Amino acid sequence: MIEEKHFGQLWDNLAFTKLFRSFRLAVGPSKLIIAFGVIALVCLFGCAMDLITGSVATQEVKVPTERISQTITELDVYIASPEKIEDFKRANGAYSKGHGVFSTLLSYLADRFNDAFVPLLKLDTSNIFANVVNVFRNIGLAGKAFMWAIRYHPIYSVIFLAFSLVCFCIAGGAICRCAALEFARGEKPGIFEAIRFSFAKFGSLIATPAIPALAMIALGLPILALGLLANIPYGGPILLGIGLPLALIIGLLLTAAMTGSVFGFNLMFPTIAYQGSDSFDAISRSFMYVLTQPLWMIIYSFIAMVYGTLSYLVVRFFSFLLLTVTYNLIRAGIISNGWENGRLSRLWPQPAFADLLGTSPTLPLTLTESISVFFINLTLFFVVGLIAAFVLSFYFCANTIIYVLLRKKVDGTPTDDVYVRLIEANSESEK
Repeated sequence: MIEEKHFGQLWDNLAFTKLFRSFRLAVGPSKLIIAFGVIALVCLFGCAMDLITGSVATQEVKVPTERISQTITELDVYIASPEKIEDFKRANGAYSKGHGVFSTLLSYLADRFNDAFVPLLKLDTSNIFANVVNVFRNIGLAGKAFMWAIRYHPIYSVIFLAFSLVCFCIAGGAICRCAALEFARGEKPGIFEAIRFSFAKFGSLIATPAIPALAMIALGLPILALGLLANIPYGGPILLGIGLPLALIIGLLLTAAMTGSVFGFNLMFPTIAYQGSDSFDAISRSFMYVLTQPLWMIIYSFIAMVYGTLSYLVVRFFSFLLLTVTYNLIRAGIISNGWENGRLSRLWPQPAFADLLGTSPTLPLTLTESISVFFINLTLFFVVGLIAAFVLSFYFCANTIIYVLLRKKVDGTPTDDVYVRLIEANSESEK
């Protein structure tokens, strides 16, 4: 009996192996369709905003930058030298056709994503630390890019981010619900059933990330006010010295709230999906699990990150093979003299692993070639969108599993204990 007990405890500690089910959950059709749909919707909304708003300043010269591009945008200048952005905008005009805020931001974030994960393919053990540092460096640059958008295009950013938040909250709740039911009970709810759950819990899904953010803003305002008071001549430094102890106490609360929010955010949507919780219960549970089991939270998150990276690289490599095989077969089948001088590469640049869409020089196209490029790009964006959908689906599925593993450690709740009352009520009403 003692040996069985020790074996059971050992198996519970090795429960992280359940995280390896994340891939199978993430590639489920319902979850991929929901993820692809929300990505497409947000991208269409961003493109529409780019069409009806002013473009960002650009300079059409080939200068080496951190981004692989023949065009320098004001975002590139802000990343390299923030103090030079105003001079750059004045020198190159307020608007430059063809480069909106969304398209500029999306292109930069895609470059940062590739720069973070593609080096991991080298599998060079001597550069593991450098590759990890590179991942966090790119995360920091991505955050800086968002700061550029908020600072220099505030109205655009507020509208776009608010719309994106609503869309991703609904999609996140639906994907987590699908993952929870499949992981706990082996059930595979349909797309509309999962989306109905998200709309039923819409208030909780929106409020759960918003409440901690508002709380952190409220805690930060007194410290900011103390900094403003320090500007008062003569009396400012005295007020700063007197108020510093209180500022440190508030700063301690703010730091704790930030830490809990950063690590607990990943558990908020899974809490609602598994428990059917309201926003306050989701926040309290996610914070409690992180604070009571910080080591296991770090271990589970690290395993999910490593496994997710490998899964992403496998999916990307498969997509690269798909595009490469198709491209080369089409090129081999072209025998017409009208396709000389690299005409195919102008319409469809040869895909590379680091650049699935391919890169070609900007050359004038005929009307028929422009129509061809439109449909080719539409197809390629669909393939790339599916890869992005997998990443989004994997993120929510992995965190759903992490939540249920932490819940079992803290509360001793079985993994198959999931909220089903809403579905049962809907089933009875349909009958």
